[in-house]
Amino acid sequence: VASQAFGTARALKSLKLKREQLLETEKARALEQERRVEESGDAVREAHVTSQMAAAERRRQRTEKQRAAAQVKAQKQRQRDERALAAAAAGKGWRAPPKSKSQKRVSGVNRERSRAAAADRPVTSSRGNIVCMSVTNVIVTAMLLVEYGQLCFFAFAYPPPSPAGPDGGAAAAVASLRHLHDAHTYFFLSVNADMLEVTWWMSIGAVALLVAIMCAQLMKELFWYQQLKRCTAAGEVRHPLATQVHGDYLFHSFLGSIVYGHGKPKFMHPALVTVIQVLSDGLFLVITQKLLSMLTCVEEAVGVPATTVMVLAADHSVLCWEGEHSAKAAASLISFAYYVPLAVMIAPMFLDAHTNKSDVKYSKVFVMAFTVLETVLMVASAFLPQTATANAVNALVLTLCMLLLIGGWMLAFRRTAGPHTPCTVPFINMFRTCVFGAAALSSLIALVIYNSDSRSLQEALAVVLIAVFAMAFLLPIVWYCVWRGATTGQGVADRERLEMRKRRAQSLA
Repeated sequence: VASQAFGTARALKSLKLKREQLLETEKARALEQERRVEESGDAVREAHVTSQMAAAERRRQRTEKQRAAAQVKAQKQRQRDERALAAAAAGKGWRAPPKSKSQKRVSGVNRERSRAAAADRPVTSSRGNIVCMSVTNVIVTAMLLVEYGQLCFFAFAYPPPSPAGPDGGAAAAVASLRHLHDAHTYFFLSVNADMLEVTWWMSIGAVALLVAIMCAQLMKELFWYQQLKRCTAAGEVRHPLATQVHGDYLFHSFLGSIVYGHGKPKFMHPALVTVIQVLSDGLFLVITQKLLSMLTCVEEAVGVPATTVMVLAADHSVLCWEGEHSAKAAASLISFAYYVPLAVMIAPMFLDAHTNKSDVKYSKVFVMAFTVLETVLMVASAFLPQTATANAVNALVLTLCMLLLIGGWMLAFRRTAGPHTPCTVPFINMFRTCVFGAAALSSLIALVIYNSDSRSLQEALAVVLIAVFAMAFLLPIVWYCVWRGATTGQGVADRERLEMRKRRAQSLA
């Protein structure tokens, strides 16, 4: 027993020694690895500092060359001025010497470059006009017309009532009111149940496309940010993006505009900007209406013993929360949860982005507030009682809020921006103001029509409504003509005063 205990103690002691040796070996290996990492980090930092010093030296040399060229140019200009003054004092005419072939070639190249740069820049006007009918401007104009129809005919979502006939029965509804209801169905693509199915799938696809565009842009910018960071650390200049500092690229990217909060992305393709603008602004009411239509259910009595069941408000043949409708309702809810935050918070950044080639640009805060009001309008229309009166009251309240929003905005910034806010084009500001006013009047008239049984009153209000819609078009045009004439006359007077000052300076010289 004593020998066995002695052998066990020796074995334990040898195991302890081996463990200590292994720990010392691992510690030495870790120290060696840390030393190697520090040496490699020092080398990378040294290479980075060297590349920065070389870049600073190149910038200094370029600045010195530009300063020297500017001094030479100024000296030549002074010599030409002195020769001109001497020739004028001697009574002789003087003109600049003819340019050489190389100078003519260089000036021609510079002229072509300036023309190309001017063609690539977004076409804008100092007076805030749409000066060319590009694809983006045509799309913006179409979006304005669609918004006009959707807001003005929103209160006529239900068929017009049938007034009382001469014998006390129900007479046919007024034809013009039926046309107003038909216009609502066409603007919201709600002609029949088959059209509802197609437009619902199109809305789901539009939301998926918008999310895919955002994700693809984020992945692309993260990839190029990594490439730029690697090129900057290695000092490579042969890479096509090596001239762009990776920090600046991240700051002005789509991801940086969200993280840093400035909201002005630069590295977006103009076609993507146009697609995002159409999906998040032009089709917002249609997409939200189709997504919420799968969540709007009403009670209906069926069977000989009256049994109440929940059916879809847009199609009473579909039972709510049963079978296929459950999956569609879940898809609508998820799509709505993604679509509204993207349209409210992220999409307005592209309406005044540097890559936006349209003449029509909006203030981000105004677009966000207006999109929130549109969301409240559609949600209230879907979940309030499904009656014509409730829909008309909802439209009246929300369109009045829109009118107060744009009117208060224009009054608040009239001294700093004049009529160029919230949109850079004054005509669009006035047009949208008139559209919101016409939509509010249309909702008020619809509220009276749906609660009236007098056919003569309905016909008179239909005529008034048509006049209101016409005035929504005519008033902005008249205002624009008057405003354009006033600004043109002021511009002519300014030019005449400038010419008089030039002639006076020449006579004094």
